[in-house]
Amino acid sequence: MSQTVTTATIIRDKADKISSIKVFVTGENINKQYEIKIGGQFMLESPHERFEGLRYRMVRVEGFEEIPAGYCIRVFHIEAQKELTVGLEELKSIFKWSSQ
Repeated sequence: MSQTVTTATIIRDKADKISSIKVFVTGENINKQYEIKIGGQFMLESPHERFEGLRYRMVRVEGFEEIPAGYCIRVFHIEAQKELTVGLEELKSIFKWSSQ
């Protein structure tokens, strides 16, 4: 079984604000890159139980936040009309899950 590595890089603008987050998923048969920007959308495909009932639906990126545990993004679940926060580790797992 091949190992898949997922990394995330915080991109800052000249004013030192987070402008985007780049997520890289690499493995033996995979090499994908995703860029998360405010206003962008992605499919919420996640193995995390807290997203149960909200999976496989589009979310829109509303903003980025620095929290004590690192960074998170605020997303708006379009179908459920609900705002959620997604931690950086959760974000990496979402794109690793969807890339396989």
